Amino acid sequence: MDFEKAVHEIKKIGFEFIEIHSLWDKTVENLTDNEVKRVKKIIKKYDIKISCLSTTLFLMCPLYKNVDDLEKFSTEFLVYEGDYNKHLNGLRKCIEFSKIFDTKYLRIFPFRKEKDVNKPYETIINDISEKLNTPVKIAKGANKTLVVENCPHTYLPRGLMTYKMVKKVGENSLRLLWDVGNSFKALRLCLPDRYSANVFAEYEKIKDKIDYCHFKDYKKEAEVYTHSIYGEGSIDFIKLIKMLRNSNYNKFISLEPEVSYDDALKSIKNLNEQMKI
Repeated sequence: MDFEKAVHEIKKIGFEFIEIHSLWDKTVENLTDNEVKRVKKIIKKYDIKISCLSTTLFLMCPLYKNVDDLEKFSTEFLVYEGDYNKHLNGLRKCIEFSKIFDTKYLRIFPFRKEKDVNKPYETIINDISEKLNTPVKIAKGANKTLVVENCPHTYLPRGLMTYKMVKKVGENSLRLLWDVGNSFKALRLCLPDRYSANVFAEYEKIKDKIDYCHFKDYKKEAEVYTHSIYGEGSIDFIKLIKMLRNSNYNKFISLEPEVSYDDALKSIKNLNEQMKI
């Protein structure tokens, strides 16, 4: 869909914020200065704000090996690729974009899981925290906040893991982007018991570090997880929304349904109805 048309539709629905991952067949990291000006012009026209620059920084970035050793993503999910220094430069560029958009948050990832790496999770968490010290310092110097997303394609698929890593870094410029669907789907993985709590128990353990949430739903049948219209899958989001409300969560919730256009509209409708409960 054309970006301006999408923003127009979002405005009609009544949303005030959007999250940007990719535009015009480019990741946000690869936008040109003129394209950034075009984004700024469109969001200003429709009085829409950008909640987060949803970068893919430090996803297709090797933690232990070479970038060429990383398993590729499908072409449907655009990613920024390169070595650690290239990702640092991408971060600096995105921070400048975030200043133009007056956006506080930039999403990052805890490194693509590499084949034949069999280290204890505590070692991996420590190594990731060391690697992210420099990005966090860069963000802190610009008064921006990095939100790290738990992701099954990375070393840290669950919120409890990213939480432990964020605690180890120990800077307010690094917070959690808790992807509820990712944590739910990651329960299919063979994880140590200390990281296998259900999403509701997980939330209670990590809520003090969450600044951003992604909501998407899955249907679980046996051990098969498939994307679902939000609110019609296997995750009890009504229960979770009540938990968020009871703990006075007042940060961002971003809908990320990963379904067809028509099903995405149904997902928006379901979320809006749930938020009224």
